[in-house]
Amino acid sequence: RRVHGVLDECNFVSVTLPTSLVATIMLTQHKRGLQHSELVRQALWLRQQILRRGGRVASRPGVTPVRMISNVVERVLASLGGSDDARIVKRYKSTLLFGLYGPKERLTLAFYRNQLIHVFVLEALIACAMYAIERRVKVFPAHIEMAELARETHFLSQMLRMEFVYRPHTDAFPETVMAMIAHGIIAKDDQGRVFVNSAADNEDSDEELENESRGTAMFLFLCSLLWPFLDAYLICALALYRLVPEPTHSLDVAAFLHYAQDIGEALYFEGVFDLYESVSKETLENALRLFAEWGIVSVTPAVAGGLSDSAGVPDEDSTHAWDDIIRLHDEFVVPFVVDGPAADKAAPLDRLCAQISSFKKRARIYASRRFSSCATQRSDLQDALLYAKTRARQVAEGTVADDKGPSNFFEAE
Repeated sequence: RRVHGVLDECNFVSVTLPTSLVATIMLTQHKRGLQHSELVRQALWLRQQILRRGGRVASRPGVTPVRMISNVVERVLASLGGSDDARIVKRYKSTLLFGLYGPKERLTLAFYRNQLIHVFVLEALIACAMYAIERRVKVFPAHIEMAELARETHFLSQMLRMEFVYRPHTDAFPETVMAMIAHGIIAKDDQGRVFVNSAADNEDSDEELENESRGTAMFLFLCSLLWPFLDAYLICALALYRLVPEPTHSLDVAAFLHYAQDIGEALYFEGVFDLYESVSKETLENALRLFAEWGIVSVTPAVAGGLSDSAGVPDEDSTHAWDDIIRLHDEFVVPFVVDGPAADKAAPLDRLCAQISSFKKRARIYASRRFSSCATQRSDLQDALLYAKTRARQVAEGTVADDKGPSNFFEAE
């Protein structure tokens, strides 16, 4: 706890760089393109949100915030070579095009975005918990009991505790809810239930971009900060199906993480996941460590030292992590049915994936006419489970290589 207190203080005094502001706007932007001036203005808006929450943003004597952020934008526009095709942000006439990033570019932007998430993490946990409840009840905005919201937020905070440091010895939930109400992001009804303050979406404001600071816009911005991590934890859970048909139900850590990344990439290019940065090896490692603590898997050393044998959890200082063996606990070794009426929806791994998936961003293609008119009405979770189980079985049978998934998988269905 003392270490967590020190890390929390480090977060408190850390300074957000202008590069992080620009990268965050670029990754969370829902529009296909922005004018140069608009990108600068939104980065300034994000700077204001950080300062409003007590965070710190880098400054330079004699240089205005507008000039600092404009300089960063110019460097981003000139990055990765001289030709327009090689740049992170492409330009069409006077419009900067977003969403055309390659996989490595998204990972680079995510690195800078992650440096400011700690400022918003408590609000983002509550926002993602509300999003999960809304998806479950299919009401937008849903009026949510505080007890239910607290329960979902607690689960989410525990799941992501490998990623973020929370202030020790404090229950920040009530305080954070009140702050979100004060900021106009959520509201409370006469019965004490909270809901997304969608009424603020169309309110007139004299302050520039003030509407982006409250209501649905801010709610979705907060969710977007955690969605890549939630996708990564779901990908790691899906990769665990690889261990079920194995005779020893085990695999070395390096091979498992490589397989998980392949699963994530395949589902990203199929459209089941929208965020490529969710295949980050560091986040997948943290997910694996969490599953070990939860008793879903055990990790044993392939060589002496480097692990805690009693806990079955990788030691943070392990020098043999890639040789260690991950094994699925017996409770989760349940032969699965790939698809159809007999598919085991109550199997432990299925329940784990469903619980994590409830918080994740719904992939865009599942809102399209193609999927809404489909007779099977599959969800993104159903397709992810179908892919993960099919591939695990095919790899075990030797009909598909360990690092290759079935091509055109969903089209074949």
